[in-house]
Amino acid sequence: MRVTQKSIYVPFQKSLQDIQERKFAEETRLTTGKNFNTISDNPSKLANVKRLTDMISRTEKYQDNIQYAINELRAVSDVIDSISDKLHQIRQLAIDASNVGNSSNLSTLGTYIKGLIEDVVNTANQTYNGQFLFGGTKTTENSIIPTPPEENNLPFELIKIEATPENPSGLVVAFKGNFSDRILNKDSLSSEVINTKADELFGEGGKKMFESLIDLYNLLAYNENGQLRKDTEVFKAEEIARLDLYQKEIAGFNEQMNGVAARNGIRMNRFELINEQLNNEIIRLKGYRSVDEDTDFAETVMKLNKEQTALQYTLQVGAKLGSQTLFDFLR
Repeated sequence: MRVTQKSIYVPFQKSLQDIQERKFAEETRLTTGKNFNTISDNPSKLANVKRLTDMISRTEKYQDNIQYAINELRAVSDVIDSISDKLHQIRQLAIDASNVGNSSNLSTLGTYIKGLIEDVVNTANQTYNGQFLFGGTKTTENSIIPTPPEENNLPFELIKIEATPENPSGLVVAFKGNFSDRILNKDSLSSEVINTKADELFGEGGKKMFESLIDLYNLLAYNENGQLRKDTEVFKAEEIARLDLYQKEIAGFNEQMNGVAARNGIRMNRFELINEQLNNEIIRLKGYRSVDEDTDFAETVMKLNKEQTALQYTLQVGAKLGSQTLFDFLR
């Protein structure tokens, strides 16, 4: 039977193509570090890797939520500490005002306290990542619509209304946020409130504390007739009693604020523990995925060397086939 030239080259070409494909696959595994790069490489393992990747992605999203909550709680803690320091200063000024030696400085102390009140209002409007900390679910300026005499789109604003005998300065603090909860998903099954609400920190209506501060300012800056105090005016016995009441109220608000700060710290510690648990879970899942997905470099190098040897041998055989002459077929 006659053997044609084509019948010799077809098996050679098929063998050469198979070797090159296997060699390319091993080279790709070494380059990418992945055990398979197409669904045909290992469908069952690829499906498992896809499932683990989805689980890792979901866990990382929950971890991002937890980290955001931790950062916000830290910002809240810093703001509470700042306001608490200012309340301590205001209370100390109130105590100083009751001393006889400061009887001629009451209006000056009042002006100083007004400046501190403005500082407290500004601090209460602090944001984290562009969101107001104490505005409830009204976290941006676009969500707050002022009504006259309000002028800005911030949760807290010190405004001036018509003076009354009870409030000769006409100063009030308007709260334009709300007391709604902001919920964070810790995982697929549970969630938690992460925001500190204004009434928890500043009392009823989110502004009771400011009312006490303004009462103290009015007492220092205005006399019983509602007129600005002169440097020569001194406190009367009834005014000293009111001064003592106001400083005690401020001390109470400071204690309330410290309680909120403590609760905030406990919540932060709990979130940090959850964050650590999620991080360990992500490491565990990535380990499982690595078993199926990542290349075994030692084994792959051995297979690559094997295919390289096979390729060289096949090319040598091919070279001999190409050198055959008519006499080789006539033998």
